[in-house]
Amino acid sequence: AFSEGRHELAYWSMDNVDNIEVIRSTTILVDNTAPVTEHHIGSPYYVAGGVNYITPATPLSFTAVDPVASEVSVGVARIETAVDGGQWQTYTQPLKFAEGRHIIVYRAIDNVGNTEAGKTISIQSDATAPVSAWLVNSGEHKELGGKFYLNALGKLALESSDPVVG
Repeated sequence: AFSEGRHELAYWSMDNVDNIEVIRSTTILVDNTAPVTEHHIGSPYYVAGGVNYITPATPLSFTAVDPVASEVSVGVARIETAVDGGQWQTYTQPLKFAEGRHIIVYRAIDNVGNTEAGKTISIQSDATAPVSAWLVNSGEHKELGGKFYLNALGKLALESSDPVVG
Protein backbone atom coordinates (compact mmCIF):
# COMPACT_ATOMS: atom_id res chain seq x y z
CA ALA A 1 0.00 0.00 0.00
CA PHE A 2 1.18 3.49 -0.83
CA SER A 3 1.12 6.38 1.57
CA GLU A 4 -0.61 9.56 0.50
CA GLY A 5 1.40 11.70 -1.87
CA ARG A 6 3.52 11.48 -4.99
CA HIS A 7 5.44 8.26 -5.74
CA GLU A 8 7.84 7.48 -8.61
CA LEU A 9 7.67 3.89 -9.82
CA ALA A 10 10.29 2.28 -12.05
CA TYR A 11 9.53 -1.16 -13.49
CA TRP A 12 10.70 -3.71 -16.01
CA SER A 13 10.42 -7.41 -16.67
CA MET A 14 12.74 -10.23 -17.59
CA ASP A 15 11.76 -13.53 -19.20
CA ASN A 16 13.14 -17.02 -18.58
CA VAL A 17 15.96 -16.59 -21.12
CA ASP A 18 17.18 -13.30 -19.65
CA ASN A 19 15.57 -10.93 -22.17
CA ILE A 20 15.15 -7.67 -20.29
CA GLU A 21 12.59 -5.05 -21.07
CA VAL A 22 13.63 -1.40 -21.23
CA ILE A 23 13.09 0.23 -17.86
CA ARG A 24 9.89 2.24 -17.74
CA SER A 25 8.65 4.65 -15.08
CA THR A 26 5.52 6.40 -14.03
CA THR A 27 4.34 8.73 -11.34
CA ILE A 28 1.59 7.54 -9.03
CA LEU A 29 -0.39 10.12 -7.08
CA VAL A 30 -2.11 8.68 -4.01
CA ASP A 31 -5.07 10.59 -2.57
CA ASN A 32 -6.41 9.22 0.73
CA THR A 33 -8.13 12.43 1.86
CA ALA A 34 -11.92 12.79 1.60
CA PRO A 35 -13.46 15.97 0.20
CA VAL A 36 -15.03 18.61 2.45
CA THR A 37 -18.57 19.91 1.82
CA GLU A 38 -20.25 23.12 3.00
CA HIS A 39 -23.92 24.09 2.88
CA HIS A 40 -25.22 27.54 1.94
CA ILE A 41 -28.70 28.77 2.87
CA GLY A 42 -30.13 31.45 0.57
CA SER A 43 -32.74 34.12 1.35
CA PRO A 44 -35.09 34.48 3.04
CA TYR A 45 -33.44 32.86 6.05
CA TYR A 46 -33.83 33.37 9.80
CA VAL A 47 -32.28 31.64 12.83
CA ALA A 48 -33.99 31.54 16.23
CA GLY A 49 -33.23 29.22 19.12
CA GLY A 50 -30.83 27.21 16.98
CA VAL A 51 -33.51 26.50 14.34
CA ASN A 52 -32.90 27.41 10.67
CA TYR A 53 -36.13 28.93 9.31
CA ILE A 54 -36.60 29.26 5.55
CA THR A 55 -39.49 29.51 3.08
CA PRO A 56 -40.31 27.15 0.24
CA ALA A 57 -38.56 29.67 -2.06
CA THR A 58 -35.26 29.59 -0.11
CA PRO A 59 -32.51 27.63 -1.90
CA LEU A 60 -30.21 25.29 0.02
CA SER A 61 -27.01 24.67 -1.94
CA PHE A 62 -23.78 22.76 -1.41
CA THR A 63 -20.15 23.14 -2.49
CA ALA A 64 -17.25 20.76 -1.99
CA VAL A 65 -13.48 20.82 -2.36
CA ASP A 66 -10.96 18.01 -2.30
CA PRO A 67 -8.16 19.43 -0.14
CA VAL A 68 -4.56 19.11 -1.27
CA ALA A 69 -2.72 16.70 1.02
CA SER A 70 0.94 15.82 0.43
CA GLU A 71 0.74 17.75 -2.87
CA VAL A 72 -2.13 15.57 -4.15
CA SER A 73 -5.82 16.26 -4.85
CA VAL A 74 -7.82 14.18 -7.32
CA GLY A 75 -10.90 16.44 -7.26
CA VAL A 76 -14.55 16.05 -6.31
CA ALA A 77 -16.60 13.54 -8.28
CA ARG A 78 -20.00 14.39 -6.78
CA ILE A 79 -21.98 15.67 -3.83
CA GLU A 80 -24.79 13.54 -2.45
CA THR A 81 -27.77 14.42 -0.25
CA ALA A 82 -30.29 12.33 1.66
CA VAL A 83 -33.47 14.18 2.66
CA ASP A 84 -35.70 13.13 5.55
CA GLY A 85 -34.17 9.66 5.86
CA GLY A 86 -34.31 8.92 2.12
CA GLN A 87 -31.70 7.35 -0.11
CA TRP A 88 -28.54 9.18 -1.21
CA GLN A 89 -29.17 11.26 -4.35
CA THR A 90 -26.59 13.03 -6.51
CA TYR A 91 -26.85 16.78 -5.90
CA THR A 92 -27.23 18.75 -9.12
CA GLN A 93 -29.08 21.95 -8.19
CA PRO A 94 -30.16 23.92 -5.11
CA LEU A 95 -32.81 22.20 -3.01
CA LYS A 96 -36.11 23.78 -1.91
CA PHE A 97 -38.50 22.44 0.70
CA ALA A 98 -42.25 22.40 1.30
CA GLU A 99 -43.52 23.65 4.65
CA GLY A 100 -42.41 21.51 7.56
CA ARG A 101 -39.30 20.29 9.33
CA HIS A 102 -36.64 18.62 7.17
CA ILE A 103 -33.35 16.90 7.95
CA ILE A 104 -30.72 16.85 5.22
CA VAL A 105 -27.57 14.72 5.35
CA TYR A 106 -24.88 15.61 2.81
CA ARG A 107 -21.44 14.40 1.78
CA ALA A 108 -18.94 14.49 -1.09
CA ILE A 109 -17.03 11.73 -2.84
CA ASP A 110 -13.78 12.32 -4.74
CA ASN A 111 -12.67 10.79 -8.03
CA VAL A 112 -10.96 7.81 -6.33
CA GLY A 113 -13.84 7.02 -3.97
CA ASN A 114 -12.75 8.77 -0.77
CA THR A 115 -16.07 9.54 0.92
CA GLU A 116 -16.65 12.30 3.42
CA ALA A 117 -18.56 11.38 6.58
CA GLY A 118 -22.13 12.67 6.29
CA LYS A 119 -22.94 16.07 7.79
CA THR A 120 -26.44 17.04 8.91
CA ILE A 121 -28.48 20.24 8.76
CA SER A 122 -32.07 20.61 9.88
CA ILE A 123 -34.39 23.30 8.56
CA GLN A 124 -37.94 24.45 9.20
CA SER A 125 -39.69 25.63 6.07
CA ASP A 126 -42.43 28.16 6.82
CA ALA A 127 -45.06 29.07 4.20
CA THR A 128 -47.70 30.25 6.68
CA ALA A 129 -48.22 33.99 7.09
CA PRO A 130 -48.39 35.46 10.60
CA VAL A 131 -51.75 36.56 12.02
CA SER A 132 -52.32 39.95 13.66
CA ALA A 133 -55.22 41.57 15.52
CA TRP A 134 -55.94 44.77 17.40
CA LEU A 135 -57.72 45.16 20.71
CA VAL A 136 -59.13 48.11 22.63
CA ASN A 137 -57.19 48.58 25.87
CA SER A 138 -59.14 51.59 27.18
CA GLY A 139 -61.54 54.36 26.23
CA GLU A 140 -65.07 54.52 25.01
CA HIS A 141 -65.63 52.77 21.71
CA LYS A 142 -68.47 51.68 19.52
CA GLU A 143 -68.93 49.94 16.21
CA LEU A 144 -71.68 51.47 14.08
CA GLY A 145 -72.52 50.70 10.49
CA GLY A 146 -69.35 48.68 9.93
CA LYS A 147 -67.12 51.49 11.24
CA PHE A 148 -65.20 51.56 14.51
CA TYR A 149 -65.28 54.70 16.69
CA LEU A 150 -62.96 55.42 19.62
CA ASN A 151 -62.75 58.50 21.86
CA ALA A 152 -59.51 60.52 22.18
CA LEU A 153 -58.58 58.76 25.44
CA GLY A 154 -58.78 55.35 23.86
CA LYS A 155 -55.77 53.07 23.51
CA LEU A 156 -55.31 50.17 21.15
CA ALA A 157 -53.02 47.16 21.44
CA LEU A 158 -51.66 45.18 18.50
CA GLU A 159 -50.95 41.49 18.74
CA SER A 160 -49.39 39.13 16.24
CA SER A 161 -48.35 35.53 16.16
CA ASP A 162 -46.72 33.19 13.71
CA PRO A 163 -48.11 29.65 13.84
CA VAL A 164 -44.82 28.15 12.62
CA VAL A 165 -42.02 30.36 13.96
CA GLY A 166 -43.85 31.53 17.09
